[in-house]
Amino acid sequence: MIRLRLAHQPALILVAEYQQQLVGVKVGYALSEQVFYSWLGGVLACGRGLGIAQKLLEAQEAWVMAQSSYTTINVKSRNCFPAMVRLLFRNGYAIEKMEKKGQLRDYRLGFTKQI
Repeated sequence: MIRLRLAHQPALILVAEYQQQLVGVKVGYALSEQVFYSWLGGVLACGRGLGIAQKLLEAQEAWVMAQSSYTTINVKSRNCFPAMVRLLFRNGYAIEKMEKKGQLRDYRLGFTKQI
């Protein structure tokens, strides 16, 4: 599934290690020439509270900006991931849309950031 999703457009896969253990990942790809989609990401419990998610986000943004054609980064999250929602707000992302799915905690939030 991941290989198929990333096969036909520019993509970026970042990993984070802590104490020689893989603890985080951030994967994104081009939706168009102007829009980069931050698709998958997360940090294991043993790596949380160390700023790893922030560093992955910063590295992804730096790469996206260096590509020069992108003007926007889009990402989705859910109410059940409040730490991710806070991270996105702290870094200048704004809610662009909401998709109701199941219970309130499962609602999908679409964020965007102009770069």
